[in-house]
Amino acid sequence: MKWPNKEDRAKKQAASAARRQQEITKFGREVAREAFGGKVIAVHERGFVKIGGVFQEGTFERLVAIEASADVGKKSGLGRGVAAAMTMGVNLLGSNKRGDVYLTLVTDSQTYALREAPPTAGNMTRSKKLEAAGNSVLRAGAGTGNRVSSGARKASSSGTSVRERMNELKKLLTEGLITEDEFEQKRKSLLNEL
Repeated sequence: MKWPNKEDRAKKQAASAARRQQEITKFGREVAREAFGGKVIAVHERGFVKIGGVFQEGTFERLVAIEASADVGKKSGLGRGVAAAMTMGVNLLGSNKRGDVYLTLVTDSQTYALREAPPTAGNMTRSKKLEAAGNSVLRAGAGTGNRVSSGARKASSSGTSVRERMNELKKLLTEGLITEDEFEQKRKSLLNEL
């Protein structure tokens, strides 16, 4: 096996720096980067997100909408008491919170519904940070004629924006009122309106 010498390392570093500069020029600087729901999400200032796995480099996608939400409750005292008796108190070492934290990203090519459980201050903070960064770049793009932001806010004939209709569509899917295929078909038609 040949070990890389200083010259090889320098070439790789130069190529990597050039690639990063091209990405900044095309997609903007990274505004926020967080791990959530098994993915690493990076929000870029020109309205793009890069979504990848922990060990997998993601691809850039144009952000259409982003929403963070949480369903948090406390475990009942009776339930914790019964579980404590069964586990000899071991369950009392864990949190008494139950529920989920959700992050939904809609891009020009896909919808990501990410979830983490149980709710913690950390995962709630990460989801809200990504939501704030995403909404900030979408709002900033509105005044520049950015295709995503202007399209997402463009009113349809019924007076409802594409973003609002996309959120309503997402809600219908979550509630089980439409199938995944119906959701994808309608989502694509809404994106074509942009």
